[in-house]
Amino acid sequence: MTTPEEKLMGAIFGERLGERTYHEIVDGIPLKEALYTAMGKITKSNAPRYNERYLRIFEMRFGLVDGISHTLKEIGQAFNVTQVTIRQNEASSLRRLRHPSISKYLKVYFKDEEKPAEDEEKPAEKEEKPAEKEVPEDVRPAPNKSYLGYRAEEESGVTILIERPGEALIATALEIEPSRKLYNHSSEFSWSYSGSGPAQLALALLLDATGDEQLALSLHQQFKDKVVAGWGDTWSISDEKILAWVKENRGK
Repeated sequence: MTTPEEKLMGAIFGERLGERTYHEIVDGIPLKEALYTAMGKITKSNAPRYNERYLRIFEMRFGLVDGISHTLKEIGQAFNVTQVTIRQNEASSLRRLRHPSISKYLKVYFKDEEKPAEDEEKPAEKEEKPAEKEVPEDVRPAPNKSYLGYRAEEESGVTILIERPGEALIATALEIEPSRKLYNHSSEFSWSYSGSGPAQLALALLLDATGDEQLALSLHQQFKDKVVAGWGDTWSISDEKILAWVKENRGK
C-alpha cells in the first residue's frame, strides 16, 4: 500500500506510484520529517498566511495528517478559493521542491536497486533491461497538458501541468528563452493587457503547444490581443484549447 509520504515523493520527482521504493529513515531522520523540512524551506518567512496555506495544501492533498487525500475542490472550499488557485499553489510548490538545493535532501531516501552479481559478468544483458521495461509512447494514455498563470502579492509565473492517467502530476515552468530566440519582445511574461510581456507569453504558449515556430510567429500577436490580454490575475488554458484556437484563426 502506498503511503502519503510516497505519494508526495512521487509527485515531486514525477514517479509513477509503486515505481520507486523509499527508506523510511535516513541518518535517524524519518522521511515524513524530511518532507516537512523541505516544505518549510520553500515557504516565505515574511508571509505567514501563505506559509500556512502551502503547508495545509500538501497535508490535505496527500493525506499527510489523517491519511485521507482530499480533492482540489475540497481544499478550495476549506480555504474559500477556487480549485484553479489550489492547483497553482500545488504546482508552484512542487516546482520549488524539485530545485537541486532542496531535492538533494529528499533523493537520499530512494532505495538503490540491488544488482545481482551475475549482472557484472553479463553487461550486454544489463544494458538491454531498460528497453524491456520501457512502455511504448503510443500504448500509454495520451497526456493532458495545461498552462496555469498566477500573479500574487509577491510572485508571478506560468506553469505547465502534464497529467497522464495512473501517473504522477508533472509540473514545470514555461521557459521564456525558446520564444525569445524567435522574437525578443520582453525579458518576462505578463498578461491582462496588450504589450510586450503579453506578446512574449502568447508566442511562448503557441510555440510550446504547436511545436511550429513559423505558425507561432505568425499568430502570436493575434493570440495576444484576443486571448492573453483578457486574462486576470489567475488563468488556465489547455493545449487542446490553444490548438482549437489556432485551427479556427489560421489563415485569417
